[in-house]
Amino acid sequence: MKVFTLFVFLCFAAVAHAEGVEWYGTEYARCRDQPTSGIVSCVADLTKTWDDRLNRAYKTLMARQDASRKTALRDVQRLWIKYRDVNCGFYAAGPGSISQVAAAECLRFMTKQRALELEQQLRP
Repeated sequence: MKVFTLFVFLCFAAVAHAEGVEWYGTEYARCRDQPTSGIVSCVADLTKTWDDRLNRAYKTLMARQDASRKTALRDVQRLWIKYRDVNCGFYAAGPGSISQVAAAECLRFMTKQRALELEQQLRP
């Protein structure tokens, strides 16, 4: 129950912190004038950059926690990954090739949002 409560809290914190993180925003604009496969590849590259930031922030945040908080953070992160995968899988299962773009953008958006959330937790 504690993990679930922490997960819900972090979800609300993410939404509150999400200002400036948007679907099909400034970052995506770099990718849009390409064929579908090019867009997907370009967005995947952006996602990789955000994923690297997310992983650095997660590792740093984990190092700052006591044992019980490490367990909670690990559990929340695992739940977040499951949620991200299922959520973006919904877009991937849509009709047509545009679903590939939507799924890639979903991954970019959610990864950026989570990276910024974890980085925020590192600030004093």
